[in-house]
Amino acid sequence: MTTNTWTLLITCLRVTFTSVSAERTVVNSVVRTSLTFPTRVPLSGNILYEGKTIGQVFNKVTDTDTVERFKNRLHWDIHTGLFTLTDLNTGDSGVYTVESIKDPYVEVEYQLEVYETVSVPNVTATHSSPDNNLCSLLCSVRNVRGLSLFWYKGNMIINHTGNSSLNATVYLPLEIQNPDNDSFTCVASNPFSNKTTTFDITTHCLHSPAVEDRTHYIVAAVLSTVFVVAAVVVAVFLKRRRWVKESSHYTEGSHVPVYKTCFLNEIPERVTEKEPFHSKQI
Repeated sequence: MTTNTWTLLITCLRVTFTSVSAERTVVNSVVRTSLTFPTRVPLSGNILYEGKTIGQVFNKVTDTDTVERFKNRLHWDIHTGLFTLTDLNTGDSGVYTVESIKDPYVEVEYQLEVYETVSVPNVTATHSSPDNNLCSLLCSVRNVRGLSLFWYKGNMIINHTGNSSLNATVYLPLEIQNPDNDSFTCVASNPFSNKTTTFDITTHCLHSPAVEDRTHYIVAAVLSTVFVVAAVVVAVFLKRRRWVKESSHYTEGSHVPVYKTCFLNEIPERVTEKEPFHSKQI
């Protein structure tokens, strides 16, 4: 029997049982795993994705490779009568309908949501206004389907955002006025997983004005001392240089020439005062 014949028979049976209401079950799963739909199709039936048939069973003969995107990933077990979808990805999310059209008739809808595992959020901090004890925090994480970000102070949510952005990264800021020793935690979650990062507020945000003031005083005192010492050294150097210059000028330009002039003038005077030499008469 051809695939078209199976589809026609199953369509006729489905129309016959349209009065039977289907129940919908929400199923959450994660990428790269498998999902087995728990509704049995022991003899004949089919499975649909968003209203389109993707696999059929008729008298325990199956055809599950009719749709390319599910080829080699959709299987029916002849022993259990269950459909299994393997190697899930986020594109597999949607409504699946499993129908057993014989012995007995059953129709069940599954709302499948396939998620990626969230990453550990990253938290950074800056002092936007240390004088006012204002600390700014920023939590960021890689965007995935169904992502939500939360800021917790202890066990209380103080800020959050949903996955409304198409950006590759989701950001959630937080400003803390007068930070204390409370614990702040950023939580990234989706219906399948969650990761947390606890921020050490005492290390990155808290500061002591008294300590800072003492530090400023110490720095100012050291700078003042250095300035005074430098001024004294410069003054001593300039004074010594002036003294050396004056001493050199006195020695070379005043004292020595006067001394030499006086000394040279004395010699002729002494010579002229001597009595003339007379030879002794015998």
